[in-house]
Amino acid sequence: ELTIKLQPRKITLAALASSIIDNGQIGYVKINCLRPGVEDDFASAINSFRSSSVSGLVLDLRQCASGNVESALSVAKQLTPGNRFAILQKSRDRKSNIEIAGNPSTAWNKPVIVLVDSSTARTAEVLAAALKENGTARLVGKKTYGDSAYVTLIEQKDGSAVLMTTGKLLTSKGNDFTGKGISVDVDVASGDKNDTQLNEAVKLLAANGNRS
Repeated sequence: ELTIKLQPRKITLAALASSIIDNGQIGYVKINCLRPGVEDDFASAINSFRSSSVSGLVLDLRQCASGNVESALSVAKQLTPGNRFAILQKSRDRKSNIEIAGNPSTAWNKPVIVLVDSSTARTAEVLAAALKENGTARLVGKKTYGDSAYVTLIEQKDGSAVLMTTGKLLTSKGNDFTGKGISVDVDVASGDKNDTQLNEAVKLLAANGNRS
């Protein structure tokens, strides 16, 4: 009989990874989780792309299914200068706008493609929708998951905390995507070996004359 002892370890997944692809032409950012601090990593990536004179950006939100609204909003501010980010609906008659209020002089001013798939959910969906509806980016891949729950961390008297759904998020134009997801502009299936969705994003950026 073989006995194997396993030692548990905490594995922390990096919230963000970035690189320059397509022979130095395209900046690529993969966000795994929209958690606090990811906006600072995103800003560092954007600044490096500016210094490298890339001609377009691919923001990969595939399989991004967690995070908070504040971090997603902070990412959006760096890509689009203004307009509404989302609408928070607490009840049928209680709605409040979440504004981007970005700075036009510092926002990214080159073309953006956002990659999404059926595992893109919640705040990542709202981020993708905001960039699409504000005319900042096109979405490529597959329709998103369709989870609009707004979750709040509520602290208890005993020091513990619970996560509770206290509302839902609507897109910047007021669309309810619950169970529907966010539709893409270019529908592309994922490849078994090659990343067909990323390849399509690079082709679209090149076809739009973004390398002039």
